[in-house]
Amino acid sequence: MVAYRKLLEAGLQEAQQHLVSAPAWYSMLPALTRLSGRWYDMAIAVWRTLATMPIIYSETQGFLTPRSITIEGQLSDVGADVAKRVRDFLVYHDLPLASPPPSIIASLSDIGVSMATVTPSLVSKTLRKVQTVEEHYRLSLLEYVLSDEKYKNLEGLPLLPLESGCWRRFSTTGGRVYVCSEDEAEVFLGQSDEILRTDLPTAVYRRLREAAQKVMLAGHISSLVPMTSLSSHMKGQVVGNDP
Repeated sequence: MVAYRKLLEAGLQEAQQHLVSAPAWYSMLPALTRLSGRWYDMAIAVWRTLATMPIIYSETQGFLTPRSITIEGQLSDVGADVAKRVRDFLVYHDLPLASPPPSIIASLSDIGVSMATVTPSLVSKTLRKVQTVEEHYRLSLLEYVLSDEKYKNLEGLPLLPLESGCWRRFSTTGGRVYVCSEDEAEVFLGQSDEILRTDLPTAVYRRLREAAQKVMLAGHISSLVPMTSLSSHMKGQVVGNDP
């Protein structure tokens, strides 16, 4: 047992010095799912020590303790292009992302250690902390945040795309933005800051239209208004203004 722990300590030191790769280091760690009996008991004792050490590699911050790491998790639930841009955004903003193999995650779970996971809610929280959101990330971030259909998490995010090419924040106050088709958008000639972009990917447009219908009724966000709500604004008012 002592000899094995010393071997692991030496392996970790080599990994931290980039003498061996992170996958090579991970391959040295015991997989609890493959062990039983006294070997399992011995490995549990090893993992309880490992859990307090910087054993997981993060692209942005090097080796960190498991509880300091965020694993990619639900990024696999969306398309590869969206997942890559979301990941790149999080790395750009120094989130300690890591991709340890499932055996490592399972072994840590067996001793009661869990790691933070990338979710739409976590991305929403990160977006609220940053000063600027780079243009090339916005649409992918919007698609990912929408993917869990928790539309109240849109509040405050600078991801509302307008037909004018500008972006604004989702908000419970301020002017409204109408969700409409390209044909319906003709009603808004000269008012492209008051309608949602009409050339959005189908999945994003569908979810935003759904958000406009559900969230408005729940009172979470009033920025988006479905075109069906337009009629009460058409008589004697400038289209898109609050009543």
